[in-house]
Parts: sequence; C-alpha cells; structure tokens
Amino acid sequence: MAAIHEQYVDEMRHQFGYLATWLPGTSINLGDVGVLDGRRFSSHTNLAALEIGFTSQPARTVGDLEYASAGQVDVEWHGRGGLLSGVPVGADGRVTVSFKRSHATFFQASGCVTRAMADLPAVERSLIGLGKVEWRREWVVVTEVVKARSAAVIVSSRSGGRLDLRLQGGGDGGSLAALASRLQVASEAGIAARVLTASGLTPLFRVCQLRGGLVRRMTLVYRGQKEDSGAHPGGAGRELGEVESP
Repeated sequence: MAAIHEQYVDEMRHQFGYLATWLPGTSINLGDVGVLDGRRFSSHTNLAALEIGFTSQPARTVGDLEYASAGQVDVEWHGRGGLLSGVPVGADGRVTVSFKRSHATFFQASGCVTRAMADLPAVERSLIGLGKVEWRREWVVVTEVVKARSAAVIVSSRSGGRLDLRLQGGGDGGSLAALASRLQVASEAGIAARVLTASGLTPLFRVCQLRGGLVRRMTLVYRGQKEDSGAHPGGAGRELGEVESP
C-alpha cells in the first residue's frame, strides 16, 4: 500500500485536480519555490528572494470544499438533535469520526478562495533569465493556491481509526470545518494526522516547472497533476472541484 501522504495527496488530486499539502496544516504561498518529492512539496526559497516579481489575479471565492474516502468514513453526532440536521445540540455536544481502512481521509474546508499568478509568461522569461547558476532544474514554483478560512482534516493510520471530538458551547448546524475553533479532541486512536483550525491554511495548490533545453525551448509546465503530461499553464485549466474522469 502507498505511504499515508501519497494516498492522501493522490485522493485529493483525483477529487479536486490540485496538489494537496502534507502535512495538511502546512502553509504555502504564491511564489514559493522548492521541489516535489513524489507529489509532496518542500519549500527552499521564493521568487522574492530571487528578485523576481509577479502580479496576482483577483481572488476567486469557491466557498466550502468537502471530501471523504468513498465508503470508508463515518461521522456520528451525539447529544440532543444533531448538527448535521441543523438542530441545536447541548453544550456538551460530541462527534465521532471513524475510519474503515488505513490511510482514509476526511476533509472539509470552509471559506475557500483561490489566488493565482496573473502573468505566467513574464515569470517564465524571468526564470529563464536566471540561468543554471541561480535556478536549479529540479525546482518548481507555486503558481496557484487555495486558501481556507478554517478546516477539519483527519487521516487514519489504520482500519478502525477513531477521533472523538467535543463541541464547546453548543449552537446551530454547520460543518466540522466551520466549527473548528470550538472543537476539542476528547480521545483518538489510529489517527495519522489531524488539523482542526480556524486560522488560514493552504490545503490545495498548483506548481509549474521549467522544462526543455538543448533542442526544445524552455517553458513552464504544470507538475504533479493531470496536466503533468506537459501542458503549458497558459492553456485552459480545470476549475476547482471539477472532478477528473476515471
């Protein structure tokens, strides 16, 4: 079976068409520069440090995102009524997220917006101008990010993994992501990673890499996703949430 981070990143890529950060709470920003180990990004520097400027497109709101490994995740609310039905629960409301296999994923992100570079051809020319001394061939540059206002991301390490959460203060219905600031871990077992945060994070992103040389002109191409076949980022791309065909 694939490593936990490989399974997580592959499932998220298939669902959303973007790379996913690992660990899930990692912050990634436009213009970050680093390498892909498989599909896991490690930051080394950024375009500002290399004295390369870029402009950004206006932020695009995409709202809430949700994904769970098909048939492998159960979410059970306890207490009066249940948040999923919009009925208030008591101040001691609890929720259990359980997993039927190892490496299964539960993902929710609320208040998501995308930010992308506006002039990739200009960035491409600047990177080519750096030459081999300043720009390493294996480096990639982050060209698009999905920022979330809050998120709940849970990944199991084994079959039977379980996370018990307690909701502080009760309230009306909402997702785990929207309630992240009021969730406390009561107990857990068989959990590889969990992020319950009401602060901004970057669950999804896209990167490009300079390819070519010798007989082929150097160009920026997408890496680590469906477009990795060599598509140029200037072409039409998939919108967030547009699921890849099997």
